[in-house]
Amino acid sequence: FNSTMRTQAVMEEKGEKLERMQRAMAFISRDMQQLVPRPIRNGYGDQEFALTNRNSLYLLELTRLGWRNPMLAPRSELQRVIYELVDGKLYRSYYPVLDRAQETELRSQELLDEVEEVTLQFLDEKNQWHDDWPLERMFGEDSDEHYKALPKAVRIEIVHQTFGTVYR
Repeated sequence: FNSTMRTQAVMEEKGEKLERMQRAMAFISRDMQQLVPRPIRNGYGDQEFALTNRNSLYLLELTRLGWRNPMLAPRSELQRVIYELVDGKLYRSYYPVLDRAQETELRSQELLDEVEEVTLQFLDEKNQWHDDWPLERMFGEDSDEHYKALPKAVRIEIVHQTFGTVYR
């Protein structure tokens, strides 16, 4: 009987971990599918890229469409989303506004724990994979259009203590 109970407890724990992994991957997939080429202004008024992993504080920062507004609050349907890895936990955060002031607060949600590493790659228009976005060559462009540039695809690889390497 004790063996059966222990087995059941282990299976429930593994099931909960699997559910969290699936939920985290669903969030990431939806954010990538709803990615839009909308740069933002940060708290200092500087323009930031629609999609970037070059911010040293975060894994990934992006603007996405489809932020539901069932209460019809006076806000945009676009959302600025940030992913970060802190002490083995993957967080998804967002700002309540796109172009923010310095006092705008970031709202965070833990998506997944037991994360050892997160790696991102970006596919350019020449079908070549890159570790950083935007590409170096985009920084020297005269036009502001490079702030809107999006890759053809994004690959995310998560190394998890229980599930090993998972990618999408």
